[in-house]
Amino acid sequence: MNDAPGTPDSIGPADPVGPTSPTSPVGPTGRGRADRLTTRRAATPDHRATAVRAGTGRYEHEPSVPTGRSVATPSTGAGPGRTRGRARSYAVLGGGPAGLEAARALAALGHRVDLFEARDELGGQFRLARQVPGKEDFGAAVRSRAARLDHLGVRVHLGRRLGLGDVALLRRFDGAVLATGVQPRLPDIPGWPLLHTLTYPEAFAQPQTLGERVVLLGSGGIALDLAHLLTGHSGLVATGQRLAARGPREGAPPPAPPGRRPHRLTLVRRGPRAGAVPGAVSGAGTPWTVPARLRACGVETVTGVSYREITREGVVVRAADGAERLIPADSVVFATGQESERAAEPALRAAGIPYATVGGARDADGLTAARATGEARRAAHRLGA
Repeated sequence: MNDAPGTPDSIGPADPVGPTSPTSPVGPTGRGRADRLTTRRAATPDHRATAVRAGTGRYEHEPSVPTGRSVATPSTGAGPGRTRGRARSYAVLGGGPAGLEAARALAALGHRVDLFEARDELGGQFRLARQVPGKEDFGAAVRSRAARLDHLGVRVHLGRRLGLGDVALLRRFDGAVLATGVQPRLPDIPGWPLLHTLTYPEAFAQPQTLGERVVLLGSGGIALDLAHLLTGHSGLVATGQRLAARGPREGAPPPAPPGRRPHRLTLVRRGPRAGAVPGAVSGAGTPWTVPARLRACGVETVTGVSYREITREGVVVRAADGAERLIPADSVVFATGQESERAAEPALRAAGIPYATVGGARDADGLTAARATGEARRAAHRLGA
């Protein structure tokens, strides 16, 4: 299990863009996942085949709602200025996997859609995943989704975080989808201002600021992905290579790639095992992160401890027998879980429009892109059908 509730198995799950194909082969680099955008087996109870209809942006089982055609009004009712029985206007808050799918599904139904993303680019957690060696295809997945939204006429507003000052704007819409994702959960550890500390998104964004000795608190999937980024070696191995990758390799750790600053990494977690879940990429027929690959790169793992305090020298942890130990560090990264980001919800309530909360914004526990996009698709059909 992961270090804390709300820690996903990884930043990027098996299928970065849509329903998962449990039989699709993936090589050691993980390439091919983002390219299979046309026909996939749906990860739903009835396992319906889902294919994107050429030129429409819709899956085969999705109906279209041309402008002017009668559609059902959401059960919460229509507010001032809304047109009953015609294509409507929707706001999607958040441009991660869930928001991208909600915007696509609503636009494919024939509605007008505006997507608001607080950051200066789309992608959410995929923006981080694409940096990990072997996961470059997550960037391609975001570009493909963005191109599809452009084809469907979705208006994308980057660097636009909606709040209570935008109630009047939100009232212009017939409904909304709240897909603002997650934010890091910070543990209550005394002394953190004494040392260079970062959240995991900050570490992904600024790896060059990390010191030589780095302690990653919380060795779930995200910490493992970050460790692979800092060592410069991919954690993705094909299913048939798992047994061969078990155990530390003989000899000295491989050198860091040219131009990358070397780090001495220590993964620390409360649980008994680092990467005890099916690692950085989960799902049948897909690669797993193998912690042995990190050990081969000289990464130390400390498990079964509690976090006591952070000092100017490093992180003090306590083992189950009560013995305390100082782990020397120049930088400490918190990858100790996530919590839902719902700061825009008061504005949606004040606007009085029907809305659905999906993905990490609804529940950060056990978050995967497959779950987030599935919730977004269903919410779009409930609101826009």
